[in-house]
This record gives sequence, C-alpha cells and structure tokens, in this order.
Amino acid sequence: MTVPASNPPRLLALGTAAALAALCSPNAGLAREGDPAKADELFQEGRQRLARGDVASACPLLAESFRLDPATGALLALALCHERAGQLASAQREYAEVATRSRREGRLDRHDAARERAAALERELSTLTMSHSTGTEGLAVRLNGAVVDAAELGKPMPLDGGDHLIEASAAGKKPWRAHVMLAARGDAKTILIPALEGVDQPPLAALAPPARVPSSAVRSRAAFESSRLSADEWVGLGTIGVGVVGLGIGTVFAVKAATADEAPNESCDGDGCTYRTPGGDDIGDLAVLSLVTGSVLATAGLIIYLSAGSASGGDSAAAQRPSLASTPWVGPHGAGASLYGRF
Repeated sequence: MTVPASNPPRLLALGTAAALAALCSPNAGLAREGDPAKADELFQEGRQRLARGDVASACPLLAESFRLDPATGALLALALCHERAGQLASAQREYAEVATRSRREGRLDRHDAARERAAALERELSTLTMSHSTGTEGLAVRLNGAVVDAAELGKPMPLDGGDHLIEASAAGKKPWRAHVMLAARGDAKTILIPALEGVDQPPLAALAPPARVPSSAVRSRAAFESSRLSADEWVGLGTIGVGVVGLGIGTVFAVKAATADEAPNESCDGDGCTYRTPGGDDIGDLAVLSLVTGSVLATAGLIIYLSAGSASGGDSAAAQRPSLASTPWVGPHGAGASLYGRF
C-alpha cells in the first residue's frame, strides 16, 4: 500500500498507532492485584476483536481486563480501541496515563509513543463549556450523572462525541436539566445554566401542625358516648314509666274505694234495708287490677333496662344507672304499691 507523500500527518498517525499496537502486552506494567488469569483471557480476546475491527465488542472486554488487573499494556490497548471507536476524549486521557506509567516503569519507547498520540488527539477533541447565572446558592451540577467540580464550571471540558445530560439542582429550587449533542471531533459548545426557580410553597394551612385535642375533651366525649342509651334501654324505661302510671292510677282507685267503704248508704224497700258501698267493690277491683298491672310492667321494664345495660356496659355501667322496683299490696281498707330503687 502506497501512502501519498502529501499527507505526512496521516502517515505519522498510522505509524504511531502501529507502534503502539506492537507495544501492547498483558504482562508489562505495574504491580497488579485482582484476577490476572481472567484479565489475561479478556485481554487476548479483546485484542483479537480489535484486530478484526470489532471495536464495539473489543472495548468492553479490554476495559474489564484493565479493571480486574490494571496493567499498563491493557490500558494502552483500551486507548487504541477508544480512538478507533471515535471516543477521542477517553482515548486521549488513557494515552496520557500510559505515558506517565511507562516513564515510571522505564519503558521509554511506550512512553514516547503514548505521549505523542495524546498530544495529537488533544488538538482534535470536542469540548463543552458549562457556565451558570449568579444568584443560585448551593448549586450542584452533574454531567452524565457525575458531579462536576465547581472549579471546572466556565472551562472547556473535553468530552467524547454523542449526547450528554447536564443537571443542576439546589435546596429549595426546581431542578433543571438539558441535553447537548457533540460531534466526535473538533466540536465546541457552551451551555448556560439559568438561575433556578424556587419551588412552589404549600399554603400556610398545610404547614400548620394539626390541632391537639385536650385529653379532657377526649374523656368527656368518651363519657358521653358511654352514657348514651340503647334501644332496649329506652324500651325498658318506657315500660317502667307505663308501670308507674298504672301504679298511680291503682293508688287513686284504692283511695276512692276506701272512702266509699267509710260512708255506706242505706237503702230500704218493702223487704227491708240494705247497706252497700256505692261503687266500692268495682273501684276496689279496678284498684287491684291497676296496681298489679303497674307493678308487673314496672318490674318487667326494670329487668329489660338492666339487662340491656349489662350487655352494653357491663356491671360497672349498670351499677351507675337508675333502678326501680315495686311491690303491690292490698289491705282490708285499701290497696297500693311500694316503690324502691336508685336514681
């Protein structure tokens, strides 16, 4: 193959790349740790794919080999792969590191070739300059997920070609982000990060802590709830009320019957005179009936009320509720009922 004499830079680049490829060796470098056997296997496979021009699969293999065993030869092969893949910023950094390592290792041939290639690529790199407006305190900037030092802002940063994500954030501010596309060679772009906007503040009502309910109010509410009567208790109280009314009516009838017995009427006809109490027997019967019925109803209502109270509040609740009982009585001169209980 004949290279035109009018293109000496291209000839020099090809010659340097060939020399660097010949200098790649998996076992020449600094003291290493990790998994040298696996690293050497990946290195050999990566070199073969790089020789075939399959840089897409060769570069990851060489990068993993260098991670497992950071040998200078593996780093040099990775720099060659990145250069052929068009990732010039990555290749330039790796060539510069190879030159530094090779000088410490006494490999001047590798040092000179790597330094020359790093200098050549530096003139072709694409750069991105990120600047920001003043007025945002505590600004944090990330480039492709990595934190950017504040001292680097405003300076051209060498980057590989492709899409790059810039993110900015600060406490109490809305985050900002943007994408920038760089060409593989010789592109230079600048992006201005604007002053970040403040986040929307929630209304004052949302910031206020919830009101605390006094414990005394909670106890009062609980006491009120516990004092409410159930339906069965209302039925019991109603039945007691009807029974008390019946007892009252019976008492009235009993008094009337006793009064009628004390003032008998004399009735005489041709057969003789007859003494009888006007309405006394009938009133007495009504009195007994009313007293017995009222007593039964009052007692039944009391049973219903106490049973419902025991079911809802237990013995302690029932002990605090009113109770009522009655005992009817009938005598030779009247009738009535005895009421007793707790209110």
